[in-house]
Amino acid sequence: MKEILKVDSILKQFGKINAVSNLSFSVQKGEIFALLGPNGAGKATTVRMLMDIIRPDEGSIEYFLIDSSKSQIPLSSQLGYLPEERGLYQEIPIIKTLEFMGEIGKPDLSLF
Repeated sequence: MKEILKVDSILKQFGKINAVSNLSFSVQKGEIFALLGPNGAGKATTVRMLMDIIRPDEGSIEYFLIDSSKSQIPLSSQLGYLPEERGLYQEIPIIKTLEFMGEIGKPDLSLF
């Protein structure tokens, strides 16, 4: 299988607090990947780094084997995000929400 996301030893600190420390993982094409953990575990910080909202202090994030620190294509345009809370979509049935998120989250593979 083709590796589409590789996170290698990322670290993000806020002052003296390590929000994410030495996190590494990869995702293969066709896999569904989830970040699970208790509040304060670094999930939101990791997602912000994956979406290129903030940069890791150390380590690297590669998407479709393009290093996010060197790419002109924002990673956020190639990633989908489904939060635990449905926010504005609470009145819409979950299947419709998933269909909607799936449509707006389709990556444009022509960029690669």
